Amino acid sequence: MTLQLDDQRQLDVIVLHLKSKRPDYDGEAAHDNPMCHAQAQLRSLIRRGTEAVALRSLLCQLHREAPRARIVLGDFNDSVDAVTTSIIMGEGGSETAGRYYDSRRIQRDPSSSAHGYTILHEELRMTIDHVLVSEHFHPAATQPLGQVLSVRYFNEHLADVCAGASDHGQVLVQVQLN
Repeated sequence: MTLQLDDQRQLDVIVLHLKSKRPDYDGEAAHDNPMCHAQAQLRSLIRRGTEAVALRSLLCQLHREAPRARIVLGDFNDSVDAVTTSIIMGEGGSETAGRYYDSRRIQRDPSSSAHGYTILHEELRMTIDHVLVSEHFHPAATQPLGQVLSVRYFNEHLADVCAGASDHGQVLVQVQLN
């Protein structure tokens, strides 16, 4: 989706949902077999990795055609340090291909995300839902479009399992445009 910010500036927002880490048993009946489980996990990882590469390809194409500000957000089903997320962010690639940054890491007020996690599974808290921003929001940008002021997580409902409630916390990113 492209947002028209004013007469001259536009912002693209891209929403994603990558394959979960849930094992893809592909019709295999032996869920208790360690090798079947390992292969099922690998199938999920390959699919998530393939989706990440496809999105990276799209982002590079969009950057070549219209190098403007973009926000990529959604359920990555992986941490910000995971290989799949790094692929989408464009780490290790050319600056001319368009880099993306974790809004949590570049926010002006890092104390706002002190309790940041978006899933709670067996008492393990993780953040797998992210908001990435293009270099146009990075504090070191030469001509920034704006800045990430704060990132907040709304996850109180995760401790209380109730029917119909989301199993993900919500991420709220406050951006100030220049």
